[in-house]
Amino acid sequence: MKHFYYYMGLACLLGCPLQLSAQETEKAEAPRTHEVNVKLDKTPDGFANHYSAFYYYSGKEILNMRNYLMKTADKVTSLYINPAGGSYAFIDSRKEKNTVMVYRLLEKDWQIGKVGTTKQYKPTAICYSPDARFLYVMGSDSRVHVFATRKTQEVNSFAINGVGTRLDASANGYFLVASSLNAELRDLAFSSNCKLMAVLTADGSCDIYDTKTFEVTKHYDAMDWRANASSTRRTNTSPSSRATSASPSSTCSTTRTDNIWTRRRLASTISTTPRR
Repeated sequence: MKHFYYYMGLACLLGCPLQLSAQETEKAEAPRTHEVNVKLDKTPDGFANHYSAFYYYSGKEILNMRNYLMKTADKVTSLYINPAGGSYAFIDSRKEKNTVMVYRLLEKDWQIGKVGTTKQYKPTAICYSPDARFLYVMGSDSRVHVFATRKTQEVNSFAINGVGTRLDASANGYFLVASSLNAELRDLAFSSNCKLMAVLTADGSCDIYDTKTFEVTKHYDAMDWRANASSTRRTNTSPSSRATSASPSSTCSTTRTDNIWTRRRLASTISTTPRR
């Protein structure tokens, strides 16, 4: 293989056409993707994934990709799988009250935590930290409440300038984004290296932000959000990752944008206003 790379570099340097043997061509080919078609019994309202395993919720039910019924609630509005793979959390909406329920992933009906509606706030969105240590709960009191996942015990909270209906944590644990998806804002996602963040709007345009400055670096028109919304979701990482998680004691700054609030461990001001 070493001689193959030397030969390829020399051929490019001399401007010679590169000819490979059949064996070398096979090795040089990009890996092929393996597509799996799955027939779902229900119409999904949303998805969650952990590595190669996928889960979805529809109305009152939470199911896996084999259509095995995992849990039934009043109305499931959000679902997240713990990155460590041991549990999952979802929001159960009943009339004017929302409850965050936490269950073991591999044992049916084994409840290990609960965050209910209180006089102070009602949960509106959830997500896990990439290292699985914390469960973030967005509250109607415009605060993000941080719970330790082992005992579902609140250890900290911080305020933002609005109430988000969705939370996203970057894979490196450096950013926590609260967004309010509505008729204009459709979806957002981080790149795999967390250097970029994409914001998709209802008119089909997509803005790409540099996460160092949160300024728009690229803009795309005429994108179909219906086709992309399901694919630009959150990214789970292994709990053994070397990435530093956003600890509850971190000093952060929070700034408001049009339906997006970004929290980071820096004292600088962030502006991520989507184009209209």
